[in-house]
Amino acid sequence: MKQKNIYNTLLLLLMMSFSLTSFSQYEDSQLGHDGFMGDVKMAKITSYQVVIKDGQESKGGISNYQTRSYLKSGKLQSVINYNAEGTVVRTQEYTFDKDEKLLEFLDRMGDMIIKREAYNYDKSANLIEKITFDGEGSIDSKVSNSYNKKNQLIESSNYSNFFDELKLDQRTQFEYDKDGNKIKESSFGPEGENWGSAEWKYDASGNAVERLNLTETGEIKIRQVYIYDKDDVLTTRKSFDKDGNLKNEANLDHLGQPLTLIRYDKDGNISRKSGNQYDKFGNINAELRYGPDGTESIYVHHKYIYDDNNNWIQQTAYQGGQAVFMIGREVTYY
Repeated sequence: MKQKNIYNTLLLLLMMSFSLTSFSQYEDSQLGHDGFMGDVKMAKITSYQVVIKDGQESKGGISNYQTRSYLKSGKLQSVINYNAEGTVVRTQEYTFDKDEKLLEFLDRMGDMIIKREAYNYDKSANLIEKITFDGEGSIDSKVSNSYNKKNQLIESSNYSNFFDELKLDQRTQFEYDKDGNKIKESSFGPEGENWGSAEWKYDASGNAVERLNLTETGEIKIRQVYIYDKDDVLTTRKSFDKDGNLKNEANLDHLGQPLTLIRYDKDGNISRKSGNQYDKFGNINAELRYGPDGTESIYVHHKYIYDDNNNWIQQTAYQGGQAVFMIGREVTYY
């Protein structure tokens, strides 16, 4: 029973890692977002239970599987989820124009549409409107954006359907310095009430070195500090509470992946520490836990089999030295 629970938990985390993202994915979308290398056209991702026979690990029954298709540029075009019997459970599709700007997102559960999003742009290709429709085709929400002459987003307004009428939920304003760095983000309620703000500071290289989350009266709620090495690579991210006490710290590798994640209690002592180890392709091969005395142990260990394009096609996860699940990826290239 314990192994089954571990399997279900890890499998849920895996499928969450392949979950769908919204428009922000397409602002700078490449195959690397999904961990692929090369001109990938489609990937079939299948989860398996592990069968041990004569001391050998093999793939057991299929739990479910998913296909992800891509444009040649690397943008995600569709995600289709199937159950173990091969029946389509959920379909998510993206439609683009000739310049690969996202025009529509369609989310279906079986044959039933559960959500549709439409995107509109100005002549400078800035997103000026995102409209979300429910399964019956009625407008559920809307986001409207405004830009300055430098094509910088200066205001974003969110609306929700309230008794068949769109009502303003929140309005956010943005400010920038002379170098184009965002230095302030202010939020307001539907009646113009101040809901607080965030402010950023930058170094001479344009790296964000501090972020402040502020209350409506300008008091600090959270302060985040970003530390870089001599090559301007982000290495450490720290968060402090309103009284200046260190709450958590993330130490990152050169790809921005977390090496250690540390949480501190109110007295400044480490309350929890975890981390990851990565292989040469940037995939996690060990998830680490640390005891109160600092001892390091492997919580989950991953082994991979790679194809000729350095994309993994099989991942096996182990806990306590025992295989708990396998993931297979069948990758098709352009």
